[in-house]
Amino acid sequence: MSKKDHGFTQTRKALLVGVALLGMIAVPSTSALAQQAKPADDDAKLNDTLAEIVVTAQRRTENLQDVPIAATSLNAEGLRDKAVTRLADLQFAAPSLSVTETGVVQQANIRGIGIASTQPSVANGVATYVNGLFQPPIVQNNSFFDIASIEVFRGPQGTLVGSNSTGGAIFINSQNPTLDGFNGYAGATYGNYDTAELIGAVNLPVSDTLAIRAAGQYRRHDSYYTDVGPFKNDAGKLDEKSARLSLLWKPGSFQALVKSEVFEMKTGGFAYRPIPGTPFAAGRVGGIRTSAITPPRSAPAGDDPQCRTQV
Repeated sequence: MSKKDHGFTQTRKALLVGVALLGMIAVPSTSALAQQAKPADDDAKLNDTLAEIVVTAQRRTENLQDVPIAATSLNAEGLRDKAVTRLADLQFAAPSLSVTETGVVQQANIRGIGIASTQPSVANGVATYVNGLFQPPIVQNNSFFDIASIEVFRGPQGTLVGSNSTGGAIFINSQNPTLDGFNGYAGATYGNYDTAELIGAVNLPVSDTLAIRAAGQYRRHDSYYTDVGPFKNDAGKLDEKSARLSLLWKPGSFQALVKSEVFEMKTGGFAYRPIPGTPFAAGRVGGIRTSAITPPRSAPAGDDPQCRTQV
């Protein structure tokens, strides 16, 4: 090979090495640019998917992401999607929450902390509030209707909630009247066991500063059991009526909100099947829909309507 050819070979090698080096430099630069652009895309997607969730855990309106409390918040749409119609249903939508039903009393426990008492006069260890008013266990068994949001706070809440909140707190907030315009909704359901449900609400702005909202619900169904015992109760039968009237007055920066609610629930007793091996095992007859020992009622359940007035 001549010197001239050798020089051409060396030059070509130098050019190839130079191109390779440029390629090695260019590739990381392109990758770096892609990595810099990716967080911006992620932030855009994050902003599209995470909406602001407003809670009142610390007795003021705040964004849930700014509140240092383990909490679950469900709006009206979330409650409907998860089929939450009663306090007992909430345990399937909020982590660490369990609800035990003992007759007309529902006992809530969060993270296993609460008070397991079947006495209506004993307050539980998880404070439950409806529109800011504390609720004893005896009045927690009614169905939800026209609810705006439910907030479940895990852990002791004694500082801002008060007593009976060792396990946590549950805030149930109904829809408020609005001055935006006339609106409302209505629905009806019918099914087996003669199940029927009517629900509806209407919002009426009376003036530029005054609005009224009325909501109500009616639910009923026949007994799911056959009582062959001496008392002939309709175990599990339900007849429930609820109504709520809300008034909003907002003349300026000041506003006043008043809510009054009344509900009545009648049941036909509670079915009981004796446990095998106990002295009452002889009363365990028929299938799971047969009840032989249904506790008698000293008075017709629900004869005294339970009322709530909230301001």
